[in-house]
Amino acid sequence: MSILFSGFTNVSTRAVVLGLVVWFCTPITSPQSQPTVGTQEEADRAAARKKKFAEDKQRLENDGITSQDAPLDQTLFVSPFKAGMVVGESRTFSVFDIDGKVLTAQAEWSVSDSIVADIAGVSDQPITAKSVGMVTVRARVGSRSAESTVTVYPGPKFPPTTTRWLAPPIPGFTLQKVMPGGIGVGPDGIAVSFAESDGHGGILLRTFTSDGRQIWMKRVSGLIHGDSRH
Repeated sequence: MSILFSGFTNVSTRAVVLGLVVWFCTPITSPQSQPTVGTQEEADRAAARKKKFAEDKQRLENDGITSQDAPLDQTLFVSPFKAGMVVGESRTFSVFDIDGKVLTAQAEWSVSDSIVADIAGVSDQPITAKSVGMVTVRARVGSRSAESTVTVYPGPKFPPTTTRWLAPPIPGFTLQKVMPGGIGVGPDGIAVSFAESDGHGGILLRTFTSDGRQIWMKRVSGLIHGDSRH
């Protein structure tokens, strides 16, 4: 650099030359090597989805409740309680209270992650699966809320040996008998019936559609040999 500056005596002139040298010697960084705003946003969304997946996985392992959740009302239930879907599939849920009264029409619906599953509006169904992951479907009726945990698989077919749905458990009752079939089998007909016992002579009868929506529940007593058809 002493050779370059030897011919200049003016300070301002030397400053200009020094600036040019610095500019020429500065490494040129390719635009492709710098992360774009869009790429960073995608990375942030991916990190958020990963975090949400871990949270929902923990929720599933804890039967739908995490330490951050406020306790849900134990007199309101979403059916099915747990469900499996494939990307692109749509399904509906039902809501009922501890006495078996169906409250689906009065429910307001929401999902915990609209990237995994979406819903048209708070009062609308069905729920549509959009991407692989886990999502909580919540129904609110007045001041009461209940949830269902949904696992979304890539598809196009549902994984074999994987449970499609689970019925919401009713406190105090244990499943005794499952009776396939029923009246009006179809999308809105009875596909399977449950007979459950409280261990003290009380029997609970419940009927479900093929996709796990409970449509009827009644408490009875005095049944013989678990026969729920009388």
